[in-house]
Amino acid sequence: MSERRTLVVLLKEIDTNHSTSSVSCTYTPSIETYNIVTDNMTDDCKPTQLGNGCCIWLNEKGQLGEIECIYPKSFKAEISTYFHLDEWIYGTPSFEISSIDDDVVIEQIEDGYIIWLSSKSNVDLEVSQGGISYLLSGNKLSGIVAKKSEIIE
Repeated sequence: MSERRTLVVLLKEIDTNHSTSSVSCTYTPSIETYNIVTDNMTDDCKPTQLGNGCCIWLNEKGQLGEIECIYPKSFKAEISTYFHLDEWIYGTPSFEISSIDDDVVIEQIEDGYIIWLSSKSNVDLEVSQGGISYLLSGNKLSGIVAKKSEIIE
């Protein structure tokens, strides 16, 4: 039996002087794929498997290049668990991944979705980067919000 590990994606820093100019958020219903790509995505980005069909690519600075979830677990909430925080920072965060879990879950929201990396977190900081937001609990990445996703048929 394998030991269950907790997903820990830790915040290293937030670059408020650099903001990604291009963010693409898509959903492909025919293959149930959720995908976020930023202009930080290059051939040098390092992939890390997040479990249950999800993978994240970070560049050498630890900035998000891409996150993709194929046939992920999902839940439908009557009322969204996401509320835009009153205080937020505009910038590009950098992360480091210390361990992985299989509990990545997708939540559908109006015009987009949330990729939850941590199921039980009190979000206390939101970092906005173009069409996405990073939801942080302490220095841990809890979720990524795709605010306006394009549906690809």
